[in-house]
This record gives sequence, structure tokens and C-alpha cells, in this order.
Amino acid sequence: MTDDRKNRLVSKIKAMLNIAANDASTDNEIFVAMEQARKLMERHQLTESDLESSTIDDDKRKIDEADFTRATSETAGKLYFWEAELCDFVAQFVGADWYRSREYVKNVFGQYQQTPSGRYKKTSVVVWFGVAESVVIAKQVFDELRSIISTMAFGKYGKVYAGEGATYGMGFVSGLNEKYQTIVKIEEQVQSTALTVRKQELSEYVEEKAKQWLNDEHGVKLRSCRATSTVSTDGEAYSDGRADGSNCDVDATRRRKLT
Repeated sequence: MTDDRKNRLVSKIKAMLNIAANDASTDNEIFVAMEQARKLMERHQLTESDLESSTIDDDKRKIDEADFTRATSETAGKLYFWEAELCDFVAQFVGADWYRSREYVKNVFGQYQQTPSGRYKKTSVVVWFGVAESVVIAKQVFDELRSIISTMAFGKYGKVYAGEGATYGMGFVSGLNEKYQTIVKIEEQVQSTALTVRKQELSEYVEEKAKQWLNDEHGVKLRSCRATSTVSTDGEAYSDGRADGSNCDVDATRRRKLT
């Protein structure tokens, strides 16, 4: 293959990969673009190294120079099991980390609310932290998906955090995870083993930097998070939620940016 032809093919493949990473791309567009890129690379025996234009040190330097921040998402007062599972999904999908925090409740005027006994009320919140861009996306995605799941669970079963409503929520998150894993498998077919290892190394690098920032700037050392209860993964409500989750369009605006 001539260098000119190779360069044209590389440009074409990169254009397809850019479609998959574009903020406006839908899940279907991601699938189609990744599959076309994979077929071209196989047909012309191109490897991931043919597409690379930066080193891992370049990528780590971008992370070092990035702004880190944190943001909070509301819960129903406790962190229920399907909400915790949704947090894990969003963290993996977007690339920001999270933890549960107990914070004082404020009213619309910014004043702390009190119980009849005079104690200040506390509630559980989800705190997102990491690279600023990813944190903004993670909060947006979690808030949106939590609202969708809650609304659909209540509309179908009259409950959100108990019984069939909670089971539906768990199924919905399972469907989201299955869809995400399908995307991951397509990406792995396109990329080389070396790039897979590189992406994992960068992901771990971001995680360590974020945790260090959280400790240095806010004095927070993370412990494992426990949800308040588990739910059934059997029955019609779970299957219903799983189907709805797998059909939910989580588009490319919600994908991680630096890793």
C-alpha cells in the first residue's frame, strides 16, 4: 500500500471514530461508525498504532493540566440500591468518580431545616468528583436518568424505592449496563490490545489524580459506599425495566473525554 493511500484510509477511519466521539452522535451512529472503522482496519491490515498521533505521556500531561472539581446530585434522602448501581454505571460510562455524603438540608431561602426536636436535618447526596468536564457530564446524566427511571417506575408500578418499582429500577440500570458493554465490545474490536491497556492505564491515572485532589483540596478520604437495601432481580418488573434501559438512548455527549 502506498503512503498516500494509507494516509487517505487513516483519515477516513479517524473521521468515523470522530463521529463515534461527537457530542451529537446517537447510539446507533456510534455503532455504525465503529463497525465501519473496524472493517476498514481489518480489510487493509491497519493497526491502532497507524492511527495514533499522541503518546501516553501527552495524554497524562493533558490530565495533569486539567481542572478538577466536584458537584452534587440529590437522592430521595437515602441512597437506594438501584441509585447506587446507577452511580456506578454513570461513573464507568462518563469517567468521573463518586461517593455518598450526608449533608444538611436547606430550604429555598438557603436556611438549614430543623426537626421538631431542634436537630438539623441531614440527607444523602451523591458527590461527583474528577476532571471538571467529566463531572459536569456525570451529574447531568445521573440526574436525567434518575428522573427517567423514577417517573417510569412510579407510572407503571406506583412505587420507586420499594417493591416492583425498585425492581424495575434495578432492571433499567441492568439494561443500561448491557448496552454500554455492547459499545465497549465494538470498541475493543477496533482497537489493539496495546490501546486497551493504554486506556486502562489512563483511566487509573485519572482516578488516582482525582482522589489525591479530593484529599488535598477537601480532606476527603473515601470509604466503600453501601446502599440501604437490595432488590429482587427476578420477575416481570425487572424484565420490563431491563428492556426499557436497553432501549434508552445514552448518546455520545455522555462519554468520557480525556480517557
